[in-house]
Amino acid sequence: MLLAQISDLHLDGGERATRRAVRVMDHLRALPRPVDALLVTGDIADHATEAEYEEAVRLLDAPFPVLACPGNHDARPAYRKAFLGEAPDTAPVNRVHHIAGTAILMCDSTIPGRDEGRLDTETLAWIDATLAGLPDGAPALIAFHQPPVELHHPLPDAGMLQEPERDQPPGLAFHVLGEDRRLTTHFRVVL
Repeated sequence: MLLAQISDLHLDGGERATRRAVRVMDHLRALPRPVDALLVTGDIADHATEAEYEEAVRLLDAPFPVLACPGNHDARPAYRKAFLGEAPDTAPVNRVHHIAGTAILMCDSTIPGRDEGRLDTETLAWIDATLAGLPDGAPALIAFHQPPVELHHPLPDAGMLQEPERDQPPGLAFHVLGEDRRLTTHFRVVL
C-alpha cells in the first residue's frame, strides 16, 4: 500500500497557499505508481470559512481517495458542510476508510477554539469500537492532527495533545496495528 500524507494546507484564498497545494497535488497525480490514498491530517483551512473548504474540495480532487480529519484551524460545522457535504454539527469528525485491506481511522483530535488537541472520550470510544469491529488480524492505521509526543520546540508544543499518555497509543502521528492489536509500526510521512 502506498499512502501520501499532507497537513497544514492553511488554505486562505491566497495565491501562496493555493499554489503550494496545486504543486503537491500535481506531484501526487504524476507519480509513476499511483497512491492508494492521500491522508490530509488537519488545518485544511486557515480561518475555517466555508469558502476555504470549498477551495479545498476543488484542489484536492484526485483519481485516488482523499481521506481527511480536522486540525485546530478547522471548525467542525463549516468543515462538515462545505468539505464533507453534510449538515453542520459540532460533534467530533471521525471516519473509518478501508484501503487495500487496511482500516484507516481518521480521528478528530481538536478542542474547538483551542490550539492544543485531545482524543476525547467520544473519539476514544469510537476508536475502540471501530477496532473491535474489524476482522481478526485486520491491520489498522490511526491518523490525527496534533502531534502526540512532545517535540521540545515552543511553537509545535503549543499544538500538542493534552495528556498524551491518556489520550492515545504511543508513537507518532500514525499507528499501524498488527494482528494482535499491538503497535507494530509507527511512522510519519512528510512530502
